[in-house]
Amino acid sequence: MEFIVFLFSTVLLLLLSFLISGGEHALFSLTPNELAELEKRSPRTFRHVQHLMARPRHLLVLVKMIQMIVNVTVLFIAVKFSVRYFQFSTYAWLNYFFEIVLLILLLLIIQEIIPKYFGGKNNLLWSKVMGTTLFLLGRLLYPFTETIIRSSYFIEKRFARRNEAEQEEVMEKPDEQMVEETSGKDDGIPILQGILKFRTIAVRQIMKSRIDMVCLDEKTAFDQLLKVVREVGYSRLPVFREHLDNIIGILYTKDLLTFLQHPGNQNWLQLLREAHYVPEGKRISELLLELQHQQMHLAIVVDEYGRTAGLVTLEDIIEEIIGDVRDETDEKIELEFTQLDDNNFIFEGKTPINDFCKLMEISEEFFDEVKSDTDSLGGLILEIRGTIPEPNETVEYENFVFTVLSVENYRIKRVKVRRVKSKEIFSI
Repeated sequence: MEFIVFLFSTVLLLLLSFLISGGEHALFSLTPNELAELEKRSPRTFRHVQHLMARPRHLLVLVKMIQMIVNVTVLFIAVKFSVRYFQFSTYAWLNYFFEIVLLILLLLIIQEIIPKYFGGKNNLLWSKVMGTTLFLLGRLLYPFTETIIRSSYFIEKRFARRNEAEQEEVMEKPDEQMVEETSGKDDGIPILQGILKFRTIAVRQIMKSRIDMVCLDEKTAFDQLLKVVREVGYSRLPVFREHLDNIIGILYTKDLLTFLQHPGNQNWLQLLREAHYVPEGKRISELLLELQHQQMHLAIVVDEYGRTAGLVTLEDIIEEIIGDVRDETDEKIELEFTQLDDNNFIFEGKTPINDFCKLMEISEEFFDEVKSDTDSLGGLILEIRGTIPEPNETVEYENFVFTVLSVENYRIKRVKVRRVKSKEIFSI
């Protein structure tokens, strides 16, 4: 009887881990078209999936925490009952060694290999089955996941501040002082600071996000293609097949010149050049060398699951060293907002948090506890709210009240901000 309980408990725990892992892989592999299909089939599940995908870090922590609980529990059960039921050798240490190796292989197959295959192959079905389950588990274990995430933020900030302190210390050395004295100005200091921070910046910090990418469908007619090229003014455009996670190449607009003499539809796909892919965690110092070596100006950024996360250009990397690089195709950069009175404003959802803080005269670290990896006002509201809000919903944080005015494609477009005077916080 005891053996049956042991076997049943182990199978149940491994099944739970298998389903949770499959659900995770399925959710992170969903395309926009599949999300739209899920919304049609099961609106309730779609809302739960939407909530999970709005906070991917919470989802990852939730899955890893459940897997850790399962692993420790299975290991405890295995050690307890292996002495009685499984003896591979007369040496106790050899028995433990074989048991641990077998257990690692079993967990690897059940938690990673099989779920990744089935979850990615039938992601819509898995998302429909596991979306609500993961949502409920997330609610149940929220205090624990939130504690882990906040602890990780604290550690990240400590290391970030330590790096900044080291950089400031380097800036005080004689070499940098000589540069300043030679120039007679402070103009060179920002460039030196950019060089010093260059090796610590990851691609995800400077890339243009997936939502902001301008891409072409391979089915686009030639006339329509020319219209898009004229409107956006970019010299290079990614081309996709069916969805953004399947980039088939990069179109250099200068290559279209040979086609302009022949009106009508043209087989412009033959002009595509191979796309260069980079992980979002790659350092831009390494990427710069890659792009220079391969004589490329653009790279597609992918996340850990191979999905398109965004794109980064050679210009983006150079700007991290010398500041903004402006050319004739760049629009004048202005902070888009409307001031209604002294304490009420209307902002675009894409407004950078740093610019918002400067305008509100508050410290740039004011939202550090809640903003996670986001850098826009709309993303900040998503982090605070936890789900994608409906129009006219309000979100409060400290002495600010955010009212969502419009949402488009699950993205906050416009926000009304009210500052409460009685709790006004000034810049540090």
